[in-house]
Amino acid sequence: MVNQRSRMEEELVKGRDIANQLLELCVHRSNSHHHHHEDVKGSMLPFIEDLVRKSK
Repeated sequence: MVNQRSRMEEELVKGRDIANQLLELCVHRSNSHHHHHEDVKGSMLPFIEDLVRKSK
């Protein structure tokens, strides 16, 4: 049971790290390409921000 819990915690941390990396990428991309800003903000960004908030 402890091993299973440890694996689950590792997966949660890994998922949070991936979500944070995706958020950074989207923010950087939207800041670099203002003409694509609405596409990123309207589709991916809210979803990724939600993932990051839930994993904290």
